[in-house]
Parts: sequence; C-alpha cells; structure tokens
Amino acid sequence: MDAIITEYNNQLYRSRLEARWSVFFDLLKIKYEYEPQKFDFDGLKYIPDFWLPDQQVWIEIKGPHPNDIEVTKASLLSLKTEKNVYIFRGYESDFKRPVAWGFYYLPPKAAAQRVALLLQDPWKTEALERRLSSSSLASDYGDYVWAKCPECNSYNLAFSETGSTVCCDAEKDYSPEISTALFIAGRVKFENGISWLDVDCGACGSDIKITMPTELHLGPYVEFGYGKCSNCDKFLYCKLQNGEIFVKSSR
Repeated sequence: MDAIITEYNNQLYRSRLEARWSVFFDLLKIKYEYEPQKFDFDGLKYIPDFWLPDQQVWIEIKGPHPNDIEVTKASLLSLKTEKNVYIFRGYESDFKRPVAWGFYYLPPKAAAQRVALLLQDPWKTEALERRLSSSSLASDYGDYVWAKCPECNSYNLAFSETGSTVCCDAEKDYSPEISTALFIAGRVKFENGISWLDVDCGACGSDIKITMPTELHLGPYVEFGYGKCSNCDKFLYCKLQNGEIFVKSSR
C-alpha cells in the first residue's frame, strides 16, 4: 500500500503512520522534531523521521518488515551520530490495539558491527542474515515498548522484558496514559489539514468532533478533549475506560 501524505498540526508527513506517531508524541508532550536533518553516507542519502531531543534518540517509522537497506541506513545513522536508533515497525492498523509495538534497537556498537558485515558482503543477503543471527549483534535486537520512569516521570523506550529499567535505572512503569495515547492516535481522522476524533454527544447523541492535538487529563479516568456540542450547546468532555470512549456533559 502506498504511503498517504498527511497534514497534521500544520506539518506535512510523508505517511499517515508518521502523523499518528506525532499525535502520540503530542498527547504525551514528548518533544520531537520531524525530519530535522539530511545525511549522506558516501552517496547513500538518508532523512531520519524523528529526533527526540529529551530522549536523545532517532526514530524511524517503517512497515512490518524493514528491509536490509532501511536497517543499514539506521545503522549508519547510529554510527555517525553516536546516538541510539529505533525502527518502529508495524501496520497503521496496529495502532488500534494498545499493545507492545515492535522495535529494532541499534546502539552505536551494534551499528558498527552490522555495517562492517554489510561492507564485507553487501549483496549476499542470505549469507549476511546467517552471520547476523549467529553473532553477538542478535542480542541487540528485540521488542522495545514505551514506558514511564517512576523517578522522573518522563517517557522513554525500555526493553519489553519484565524488570527492565528506563532512564533513571528504575523499573519501567506501564502507565495508563501510554495506552490511551496509542488508542487515540490510532483513531484520529485526517482530512484537508484538519485532524479530529469522532465521538457522540453524551447529552443528545449527535456526532461531534474533538479537534486534535489535545491533551490528556489524568484523574479518576483518563480524560481528554473538551468542546461544545453544536446541537444542544452542552459543554462536553471525553474519557477513556476499558478501551471505550465515553462522552459526558459537564452540566
């Protein structure tokens, strides 16, 4: 399926999947820069998708199975900048399930190993994959998930295994706002530069649109999105409970 150029929050994205990740970052107030820099690795041109300044990591958005060239570019980026690179892989429809997303993790040392292997044998893919699977580099790949640090309350990527730590060497916390942000980002609609979430008015049942970006408001429920119903003029708020969106009147 061809990527759909999508406008969100006055920014054009090369794909709808990239726009959804921007919604996710905005909901959690994660600072990000979209395509901030171009790189040329001896003729191999590359523009990374996202730079997260607080986390000091590069993020690349790909489909379910990144190919060798895509992983090679990410490896070179990690080697050149000495920063960690994560490849987010999956279908756009995966956003509808707030489950662990797959990541490839490319720390600089692993990137150097992979690039060395590619330069030795750049065309024999099967031989390369066999060598990669039998090398120490294989341990640097795995599933990484978004988690919250219980010490500093920041969001970062952590290995999915139980007991793994985040930024302050504290055990990661699967906070509800992360699942909520994934849930909402997967349901946002984009059209003509406008992004919104379709919901039903809790007072009169008519359709209303919650314009994005918006903020999460954590209370007894995970709340988000405030606005007035144009039909009954009630002031409304949305909340998420057990994977369902509820819209209630404030008066």
